[in-house]
Parts: sequence; C-alpha cells; structure tokens
Amino acid sequence: MANRKPVLCPNCKHPEGLFEKVEVQDILDYKYNAQFPDIFEPVYYRRRTLWKCRNCKKEFDITQLVELTTEVEVLAMKLHKWYLEATELITPESYNPKAKKEYGELTESQRFIDLYIAEKILNEIKGKGGDNCEE
Repeated sequence: MANRKPVLCPNCKHPEGLFEKVEVQDILDYKYNAQFPDIFEPVYYRRRTLWKCRNCKKEFDITQLVELTTEVEVLAMKLHKWYLEATELITPESYNPKAKKEYGELTESQRFIDLYIAEKILNEIKGKGGDNCEE
C-alpha cells in the first residue's frame, strides 16, 4: 500500500491511511452450471488481501477502502479534526465563532483554538505528525 494514494478508513474515517496487511486469502470462485442447476463448478482461485486500520483495528478488503483524491483533502480532514478537538475543550459560551477581530483582541479561548491548530500544523510541517505532538 506504500505506492497507493492515501486512503480513508470507512469505519473511523481516520485520514492518515495507516493500514497494515493482515492476511492474504485464497478464495475459490464457482461458476453456475446451466445444465445442472444445483451444481456449481469450481473455476479459479483469486487472492484477497485484508488490511487492518491502525486506529480502529477493523479489517477491510482493499476494495472497501475509500480513496482520497488529493493530499489536500487529507490535510483538510486533519485540520478539521484538530479544530473539533480544540473546540471541544472549551464551552461554546466562551467564544464567538462569528467574531471578526484581530488576534490581539481575541479572548483566551479564541486564542487557544488558534494556538492549538497552529501547533498541530507546525508539527505536521516539521514531520513529527500533528497527532503526535505534546499537548
């Protein structure tokens, strides 16, 4: 999966695309026999690789994974996840999301959101990963 585009886990929507190979299964496919309707003839084996999400630990066939079109979508999903993490730590009454103020005029809660996301972005740029930074 190293050469594939980033993928999104269908279960937990984890955007990092961290999947590990679990097993390879050989599946015997059968063909319907028109002459004898109750008999299915074995036709061929096909291989099926199962992948496990490192975040939610669920297993998926490669066809179940939803491909993301660009890295920008991955970063946008991370940014939105970080925003939700930052805003869940404070009460809605302590900030006004529609306020249009300069950074110096923001409340402590509003500054916290900006600093939280900025720290995640900075760690992502430095290659530490936004989810692994110390909080």
